[in-house]
Amino acid sequence: MPNRRDAVLTGTLEAARLHRDLDIQNRIDVFGGRIDVFAAIIDRGARLVFKQLDGLLGAYVPAVVPGILITTERNLAIQRYTGGHELGHFYMNHRGSLDDESILHRPPFFATEYEANEVSAHHGTNLSKKRPVHRGPRNG
Repeated sequence: MPNRRDAVLTGTLEAARLHRDLDIQNRIDVFGGRIDVFAAIIDRGARLVFKQLDGLLGAYVPAVVPGILITTERNLAIQRYTGGHELGHFYMNHRGSLDDESILHRPPFFATEYEANEVSAHHGTNLSKKRPVHRGPRNG
């Protein structure tokens, strides 16, 4: 049975693999900043739906054509994090998942939730950050 450490490491490794699969560095170089986590979901082959989800932030529905649902009840930052989390479930072939506010905090330990949170933390958050700017030495 996996422990928290193993789940975090698995999620981190899967996030790195997803970055490679989606050619994230090239996208950052070409587009110069933010990469759309929602486009990444669609690029991987899932259907993406935004709708009111009473009490839920998002859901992953495995099927012949997998689906990811994101609530319309929260701001864009939470929607992006939730999208990254659900993308993690999808990418790692987890069973279906209904995710509430606990994904924003430390959820009760379920390996799949920790793994998905790591994908979101490394994928969703990294996608929302601008590429660091190298500044040369200061004059004076």
